[in-house]
Amino acid sequence: HRRCYHCKKAMLQAVTDRFGDVEIWDGTNSDDLKEFRPGLKANEEFGVVSPLRCFKKSEIRFMARTLGLPNWDKPTNSCLATRILEDIERYKIEMVERAEDFLLNRGFRFVRVRFRDTSAFVEVGFDEVDRFFALRHEIVKKLKSIGFKRVFLDLEGRSV
Repeated sequence: HRRCYHCKKAMLQAVTDRFGDVEIWDGTNSDDLKEFRPGLKANEEFGVVSPLRCFKKSEIRFMARTLGLPNWDKPTNSCLATRILEDIERYKIEMVERAEDFLLNRGFRFVRVRFRDTSAFVEVGFDEVDRFFALRHEIVKKLKSIGFKRVFLDLEGRSV
């Protein structure tokens, strides 16, 4: 998990190396503070400003919708490396990316494919689980062609 800290620190260092002493803002919200987020330590070290940290994600979505922003209901999207708990290798990230792209192109709105010991552990939106089942043969075939040996689904689904 420290890799998230090191990655975030490297990104922030690249920004300051390129642009000098600038104020960096991010979208950290109060829901993020309830989870283990090693990158927040890097934010602190670089003085990143998080103007939304006192708001819940649902409150931010409400404000964005009220303002007419087109992305008010866009699902969260974290770094692909967070999908891999074991050693990160390029081919694993590429497999996850190809699997997620396939599912997104099939119309799923929320998708996470987690790589665990050659298996794909798939999460879709709670309202998309039935649709996944309807397409399961096609999905399994595609994910196996990408290189996954087995495909698992989180039956509870996730909220967006």
